[in-house]
Amino acid sequence: MTRDSFIKLCEQAEGYIELGLYDEASNVLETLPSQLKITQEAIQLQMTILVKTGHFLKASYLAESLSMGDPENTDRMHLVAQLRYDAGEPREALDWLNQIEPKRTHLVHYNHLKAKCFAALQDLEQCRHSLAEAHSIDPDLRWMSLEDLAFDLIFGKDPTI
Repeated sequence: MTRDSFIKLCEQAEGYIELGLYDEASNVLETLPSQLKITQEAIQLQMTILVKTGHFLKASYLAESLSMGDPENTDRMHLVAQLRYDAGEPREALDWLNQIEPKRTHLVHYNHLKAKCFAALQDLEQCRHSLAEAHSIDPDLRWMSLEDLAFDLIFGKDPTI
């Protein structure tokens, strides 16, 4: 398969994804030769399909595979953490965040995700600390946090609602 035909198939899969035709997009990716199914482009498309269909844990495993291929890429490791959190695995998400901590503590999304993980684990002291750090980096995040269900215990909303 030529590079051009590979790109065209990836674009076709992207088009199906944009239209919400996830099975069709998966079918296009299945037609790829084995060696092309493991390319970064094909894996990212498969991850997108999994996320759009609510299969966050499976998507996190693919993201983990990509991050292992480039262990210095903290964006990929952060993505693994986000997907693990979205899959309802906040402890695993924190484990991933701790691996990239020295390089990402200055970023709002890192601290915000860390706060959400601590909230899910009912560690309100650590949650408040991480959320305060995120708010100091981006004060506009305060208003968004008020509406974030992850922080209902902090902001006094009834957790039974």
